[in-house]
Amino acid sequence: TLAAFNGSLWSGGDVYVEEGRGGVYRSEDGREWSFCGRPGIRPEVKSMQLYSFQAYQGRLHIGVWPTAEILGHEGGTTWTSIGRPADEKETMAVAVYHGMFYVGTLPLAKVFRYDGGEAWTDLGQLDTTPDVKYRRAWSMAVFRGRLFCGTLPSGHVFSREAGKCV
Repeated sequence: TLAAFNGSLWSGGDVYVEEGRGGVYRSEDGREWSFCGRPGIRPEVKSMQLYSFQAYQGRLHIGVWPTAEILGHEGGTTWTSIGRPADEKETMAVAVYHGMFYVGTLPLAKVFRYDGGEAWTDLGQLDTTPDVKYRRAWSMAVFRGRLFCGTLPSGHVFSREAGKCV
């Protein structure tokens, strides 16, 4: 995954704990890279994948597999957890909408809203395709005042509108 944040280009990918490979890297020029840590590493995790960067409240956050945890960058190689959305395995889609942080997950294609601390509100399952192992809330975008979320395997796109005054 890639992100531009505070004048730097950020990259995250697969992490192989035993080999000490992978993690998050930052570049000021797109050529030379600085190591910024392996967010979410736990003793029981042998490998993990880093997904979905999102800037929120002045910090860069990243979602991971296999815990769906969201971690915020504290500087250097330090990342701090802001919790995980229920028992999901992977945080895929992320977006900030009306000042709130939203994430989409796997395996149930759910959408969650971050409520501060380590609290997440389950806003529901979007893809209910029967007889499949994984359903994904795959991508998010804010467009014309609405939050959109694309799903797999159904391929449906859902939207949410919040904060409208009448």
